[in-house]
Amino acid sequence: MKRVSVPGNLLFFAGLTAAVIAAYLPSMKGGLLWDDDAHVTRPELRTLEGLRRIWFQPGSTQQYYPAAHTAFWLEHHLWGDATLGYHAANVLEHALAACLLALVLGTLGVPGARLAAALFALHPLSVESVAWISEQKNTLSAVFYMASALAYLRFDNGGRRPAAYAAATAFFLLAVLTKSVTATLPAALLLALGWRHGRVEWRKDVLPLVPWVAAAGAVAVFTGWIEHRMIAENGAEDPLDWAQRLLLPGRIIAFYVGHLFWPAGLTFIYPKWTVSPLEGWQYLFPLGVAGALAVLWRLGRGAAAGALFLIGSLAPALGLFNIYPFRYSYVADHFQYIAGLGVLVPVAAGLTLAGRAWEGAAGAGGAAGAAPERRGRPRSAGSGEGIRLAARWAVRCAAPSLVALLAILTWRQAHVYRGSETLYRATIARNPSCWMARTNLGILLLQTKRAPEALGQFKAALRDNPGFPEGLCDLGNAYQALGHSREAIAEYTLALRNGPRLAIVERDLGNALYTSQRYPEAADHYARSLRLNPADPQAQFNYGSALFKTARFAEAARHYGEALRLGFGGAEVHNDLGLALSAAGNPAAAAAQFKEAVSLDPANAGYHANLGRARSAALFAAPASTGNSGQGGSAPSASPASDAVPYPRPADNWLEAQIVLARNGFSCGPIDGVAGAQSEAALRAFQEQRGLEATGRLDRATISELILKAPPLGSDVLSAADLGRLEPVSPTWLGKSQQTALEYATALELLAERHHASEGLMRRLNPGVDWDHPAAGTAVLAPAVARESPRGAAARILISITDRVLEVFDSGGSVLAHYPVSIARDVSKRPLGELKVIVVIRNPDYTFDPEVFPESAEAREIGHRLILPPGPNNPVGVAWIGLDRPGYGIHGTPEPEHVGRTESHGCFRLANWDALDILEFAYAGLPVVIEP
Repeated sequence: MKRVSVPGNLLFFAGLTAAVIAAYLPSMKGGLLWDDDAHVTRPELRTLEGLRRIWFQPGSTQQYYPAAHTAFWLEHHLWGDATLGYHAANVLEHALAACLLALVLGTLGVPGARLAAALFALHPLSVESVAWISEQKNTLSAVFYMASALAYLRFDNGGRRPAAYAAATAFFLLAVLTKSVTATLPAALLLALGWRHGRVEWRKDVLPLVPWVAAAGAVAVFTGWIEHRMIAENGAEDPLDWAQRLLLPGRIIAFYVGHLFWPAGLTFIYPKWTVSPLEGWQYLFPLGVAGALAVLWRLGRGAAAGALFLIGSLAPALGLFNIYPFRYSYVADHFQYIAGLGVLVPVAAGLTLAGRAWEGAAGAGGAAGAAPERRGRPRSAGSGEGIRLAARWAVRCAAPSLVALLAILTWRQAHVYRGSETLYRATIARNPSCWMARTNLGILLLQTKRAPEALGQFKAALRDNPGFPEGLCDLGNAYQALGHSREAIAEYTLALRNGPRLAIVERDLGNALYTSQRYPEAADHYARSLRLNPADPQAQFNYGSALFKTARFAEAARHYGEALRLGFGGAEVHNDLGLALSAAGNPAAAAAQFKEAVSLDPANAGYHANLGRARSAALFAAPASTGNSGQGGSAPSASPASDAVPYPRPADNWLEAQIVLARNGFSCGPIDGVAGAQSEAALRAFQEQRGLEATGRLDRATISELILKAPPLGSDVLSAADLGRLEPVSPTWLGKSQQTALEYATALELLAERHHASEGLMRRLNPGVDWDHPAAGTAVLAPAVARESPRGAAARILISITDRVLEVFDSGGSVLAHYPVSIARDVSKRPLGELKVIVVIRNPDYTFDPEVFPESAEAREIGHRLILPPGPNNPVGVAWIGLDRPGYGIHGTPEPEHVGRTESHGCFRLANWDALDILEFAYAGLPVVIEP
């Protein structure tokens, strides 16, 4: 065997590396793709203990490739999450593998070793392996594969020194621990030795590789088990029988050979073939491969060795056994990364030998001289020599031209991998039925707030792969993002029917139920999600929120704490844990959490208010009854705990600010003590009225105007009359129409609405109240919101569609009142211009028209109008202000927490207390101006 001098190749190596870097520059600017986040080291594995888990705890990484994940671990410590570092590592490893290939082929004496290395380095079929960070498994394993082969050949050619054998063995073990497909190296070495010597000897050639074969077998078995487990866990089983599987290898081999010779139409995910033993043309592939092998065998050992290398290296991905990627397609460019050498090396050798033969023939022709000229005809002295010179240059330029062409194609293909959206759109353009690309593109669109386009991608994915649970879940997420909770719940439910053990679907269904205020059901699904995946911090946090809503405060605190332990941190989580601890009767522990929330977000006034309340727990102790009967609309008496504070005084937190604003006609929606969009909008309107800068912030000038003339909180007593009003509300339209009144369903709902408060605030103010079993005479603490400022006479109402607010103005243009409002979901149902009030009704009934609710299955089934009785849970609440456009009005709602956040079917919807307040302004003929 020929020993190649490494220093003699340095110039070639430098040039090849530079060419590889130039070709892959477009992809080096890209970010993470598809499953890259599962390969780049996760936070919990970034320590030395994490490194130990990578090696000794299978399952801690997506696949058991500890050498590959050690490389990712080291790279993260070098450049963190900067993707340029990972891309650069892939590119340089690919270039190094190509350089080592040149040395291996040179050592074997294969003609065209450098050309083969260049073809491998710059062939566009390698782009997927090099430009995709996850496939550092390929590039790094190729480095170890080539290093092992080079060391073994030098062991075989250099006196069989133990040190060389040990180095070769170490590199081989690193290769298989980086990617198990390199376990085919012992067979490849035997092919190379057989090609070189014309035979393979047991003692000299086979015996030294027996330990390698044993290691390769163990790795193959283990990898097969991992793949089987992954397939079982992800539902990726491909139900092919053996007749179909026997048809696959020929077609797969033909596919790769075809693309190696003609690299056109490359894509990330190829169409998945339908394999049928009943279609005769599909037998042409195995027959063609068998015929080609017979021809190559007759051509000589080199061609046959290349074909056997290709087939052997592809063996794990030839379809005889199921692997996870077969869920999407039976072929992928990265499968042939090393196997493609079985074509590229013989091609390079053939081109080199042909070139030598051509030049030799041209040189021989020149040396022998031209044939004698015919007598009487003059001889052209330079014509023959010119032709030979042109031919020689054509031969010499053929290989560089081929390499240059491949480099250009690689550069073009690398652009596809600049980012996830570019990759998925390019894949869909080549393979429109690729449901995986459509699904991932939809997820990306959803993450970037493009829910309508995401919805279309998810629907298209389900057309190509009907009923797959993850797709149904994604479709549900899109509906949820669009505010269509009912449709989302239906998709999640169907997803669970098709894939009953999917933790993420249980969690997302819980989210949709939570948004729909179905808190007990949401809690059930969060619990199921956590039984399947207890390490999901988002599910732990969401479960805590649902438990809080169902008054299971101690349990809520436990799950908030677990979310924090799992790394789901942030001021909001500490604040919510504090609220749960406070409601559970542990104000000292609550104060510690509020303090942490304040330290993380010092600008959040709500967190400061919560901290102050926790530190002054006496303020939130339920006071003794003052004899207030709790008649609707009456102001609660002052809390004894706050009587000692002198009034008037400025508000000093958002809770008190919301109460002052409510007393002056500037509604924030349900009072909850938290700064939010509606509170800031109300504060801006107040600032404008007072001639202040409209910042929406509690600055010093604003606080000086937010004057509490009486204590912000007072006591109220739940009376027997209050309890007598409570009545369950039917969940169906027909059931509602059969009730005598649509009254409050719970005491909590009644008291929260009476005091313009969120139910969550009422729970926080009254942690000792048993809201599930309230008794007459129960004393509660609540915001005191009786209006202080005179209303004045209304001259017009202004509704802003964009800002989602309704404001009342006097004849001088001053704001008398400000309210958040919901508007029509359908843009065509949003009237613009000037309307007039034609009727004002307190406690109206409601006519249910099924044509207004085409999305409702119940409405379609009922098919006729229904009259729903009055009450606070009537769809239009406790007030109706009819406008001079049929069917349009301003009205209340039984769901005040959704006002301004969700959309209506056409009218202008306010909290019940705000709708009642407008009744005091409204009169027939009052102008209502609606602006875009």
